[in-house]
Amino acid sequence: MDRSKGWCWAAVIVLCAACGGRTEFLDGELGASSAGTSSRNSGSSGTGNTHSIGSAGSSSFAGTASSFGGGTGFGGTASSFGGDSSGGDGGTPSSTTAPQSFMPPAIGSAPPGGEATNVGLDAAHDNLQPGSAVASPLARQWTATFNDTVRYPLVANQRVYVLVEGSQLTLSALRVDTGKVIWGPAIVGGGSLGLAYDQERLFSVDINGNLSAFDASTGQLLWTTPLVAQYAFSSAPVALGGKVYVNGAGEGGTTFAVDGASGKILWQADTFDGSEGSVATVGSKVYEAEACDQLSVFETASGKLDWFHEGNCTGGGGATPSVYGNWIWEFDWAEGNVILDMGGNEHGAFDADQPLAFDQGMVFYQKAGVLSAVDVASNLQRWTFTRTKTTLDTTALCFGPVAAGQNHRVFVASSEPILFEIDDASGSIISTDMLGPSTLPGALQTGCPAPLAIAENRLFVPFANFLFAY
Repeated sequence: MDRSKGWCWAAVIVLCAACGGRTEFLDGELGASSAGTSSRNSGSSGTGNTHSIGSAGSSSFAGTASSFGGGTGFGGTASSFGGDSSGGDGGTPSSTTAPQSFMPPAIGSAPPGGEATNVGLDAAHDNLQPGSAVASPLARQWTATFNDTVRYPLVANQRVYVLVEGSQLTLSALRVDTGKVIWGPAIVGGGSLGLAYDQERLFSVDINGNLSAFDASTGQLLWTTPLVAQYAFSSAPVALGGKVYVNGAGEGGTTFAVDGASGKILWQADTFDGSEGSVATVGSKVYEAEACDQLSVFETASGKLDWFHEGNCTGGGGATPSVYGNWIWEFDWAEGNVILDMGGNEHGAFDADQPLAFDQGMVFYQKAGVLSAVDVASNLQRWTFTRTKTTLDTTALCFGPVAAGQNHRVFVASSEPILFEIDDASGSIISTDMLGPSTLPGALQTGCPAPLAIAENRLFVPFANFLFAY
């Protein structure tokens, strides 16, 4: 692999290998505090439903309502998650118990089609939902309208969890089949870098390292733990198997493992510079990626360093890795993206600047607006997909693709904005849907949607102040 070494500080790598293995086990009190008590039809759809979700404190929780307004939410006052409602640093959490009269719709076991529980759909960040088959051609089932920009949603146990930006960040839970509100919107005090879901709990961390857990069925705050060993946090938590993993930086780097039920820090492992991305976790391993192709692999149970891959320099940064099959894909701005095997040996390089997706032994790369399918085993390119320039704009593709493994489809959006359904074996367009305000008035902005999600046989597209379900 071709690497630039002129600026790198190779002598420091010896220190990196040493610090990557230091793990602290923490017992006793850790500062964890508990809290008490529309649719614009596309083409052939024609059956979508529209719902409008108002600001915090003015939403209705009635399961039959199609418009959520009128001041019946949480007794007319906004609840505050993880800190004060002024957007402070989290501090001592205040929480509000859901009204006694509110009973969420009956939720059974999740239907086939998988769940979207972390950034990149799952804790491996492979953007693949192997059990889902999104209905083809694209047709909207429902549209939820918010007061401001919608972030990447999570989907679990027949609920969709949505963070919405604005003067105050809010969190809501919607029914996956109708888009109707189950609870929220409620204020997330101190902000959030993103959500993770595991075992009927939602997890959020802010830029100061205040990690909070909420009851996924009611939105009630369960606990908040300040991760005081670091002071700079920039990525979403990752949750799996009863644990929550968070990367922090400031004084070097630290990967934290926290018990999802209690908020107790189980272990924390030092890394060299810290990562701006989330960890990936698969099986008994946690993967933390930093600049200069550094990858630390820890045991999930103990935080013990299993192995460490180093490059030829040191520097800040690092992104979220992806794990698929027996390979690890690591993004690196300094020395180039690298593919590693499960022993830390380099398998090759890859060219992408957006999160990856996988299906049928293929990896889908996106770079400078071009989507390509590459065979993982042979590294041979199968097809490419590019939008031609129109009078609207340069029609660059947005973020990364997602894949539905049951009917082998890849979904990606352009900045026109158009949503594409693509056959992942051939690269052929199966269907499209226009997302833009010319067909759906009221959008607060134009351009790219937020990253897409697939779960429970549906595709979820956050665009401006809308969330579309297909």
